[in-house]
Amino acid sequence: MSDKTEKTTATIQLTRLDLSKMFNEDAPPPDYVLPGMLSGTVGMVVGAGATGKSMWVMEAALSVSSGKDLFGILGSDPVGGRVIYLCAEDQEPVLHVRLRMMALAIRAQYGDAAEAFLTSIQERFDVVPVFGLGLTIRSLEDPNWAAVADYCKGARLAILDTLIRFAGGANENDNVAMGAMMNGVEQTVRATGATFLLLHHVGKGSARDGSSGGDQTATRGASSLTDNCRWQANLATMSVEEGTKRGLEGADRRSWVSFEPTKTNYGPPIDSVWLHREAGGLLVRMEPPEQVNGGGRGQGRI
Repeated sequence: MSDKTEKTTATIQLTRLDLSKMFNEDAPPPDYVLPGMLSGTVGMVVGAGATGKSMWVMEAALSVSSGKDLFGILGSDPVGGRVIYLCAEDQEPVLHVRLRMMALAIRAQYGDAAEAFLTSIQERFDVVPVFGLGLTIRSLEDPNWAAVADYCKGARLAILDTLIRFAGGANENDNVAMGAMMNGVEQTVRATGATFLLLHHVGKGSARDGSSGGDQTATRGASSLTDNCRWQANLATMSVEEGTKRGLEGADRRSWVSFEPTKTNYGPPIDSVWLHREAGGLLVRMEPPEQVNGGGRGQGRI
């Protein structure tokens, strides 16, 4: 047996911050990709199945790629840039239906200005179906994940739909496994400069009792998922209790979805908003009927 120890070459370089600069120069203003979501970080949108997570992120993606809050879900116009949507859940025919519906909605809403928005989206929005490819979040030493990172270089926003389909069969309740997966995402953020947004589900208990809306811990699986992301928003269908207060039942109640940022590490708290699910599942910002005895009447967009 050889007594020689094989030496390896370091793959990272440690760089000390210039504290003189930190102490004496103002920091640049924060660059938010989505409300409260700082550029160059990892965030999550969580909710029960069929709540509208995919619809919300596609609408957000069209808004970022056009530089216009096209559906009123963001509250202000975002900084425009390239968006990559890696969809491991839905295949091309489903995506075609959704994109066609959104284009029709944009044309109906914006008239002559719509074509300029749609042209910008065509140039800067990459919809990439990866259903069945078996892509798994790993370190950049993995050639398949390195190819994903290379594709995402320079993008303003990259979306993974849904997180569990990129987990490679890892146990989502295992903090070590999920922490390693989130580390792989963070490594990709550092290598590409893109902000990553992950779609994930809430636990069955939270989905069943309607408590998932304002609770960041409602996220299904290991706590390291929420702990490691810097921004999180929850989507939740209006609860039976809330619907009763507003005079809404059945399908009328289920057409209302709350959007609540539950974790904004690098920004102030953000108020929740109501979204209304319209034909085809399109989400628009709207106020539900007011809470009145015997149920509310009337609703209006805001």
